[in-house]
Amino acid sequence: MRSKASYLRISAFNIVHKIIVTIAIVFFLGLQFPLYASPPLRVYHHESYPPIEFLDNIAQSTGFTVDIFKAVAEAADFDYTIEGIPWDSIKVKLVSQNFDVFTGLYYTHANTDILEYSTPLLTVSYSLFVRKGSSIHDLLD
Repeated sequence: MRSKASYLRISAFNIVHKIIVTIAIVFFLGLQFPLYASPPLRVYHHESYPPIEFLDNIAQSTGFTVDIFKAVAEAADFDYTIEGIPWDSIKVKLVSQNFDVFTGLYYTHANTDILEYSTPLLTVSYSLFVRKGSSIHDLLD
């Protein structure tokens, strides 16, 4: 036979357990159904830098960095708008800080005060070529 204290301990445990489970359910439901809707992320990319990012023949955003962003946004369930714009407009948005995401900017130390860069998605190497027999032999020429 159980004592009255034993029943009280079991009953207190059950109440605490129910409270914890209820809090957990409310918390996870809150993650699924937020109390307020966040505005969509404003995403911009260069409109004419194929194959990295560009507008296709029906003016849809596409390209390497755009497709990666779209895949991440779908996996993370981000709501966003995306727009391809001219390079000069990107510079204006960068200076005015009127954006949430740029899909493909090169890292520059000068921009680190207003931008947080992801891990690089692509490393680009450039070379200079000269015609054989040219008087140019190195960068100093």
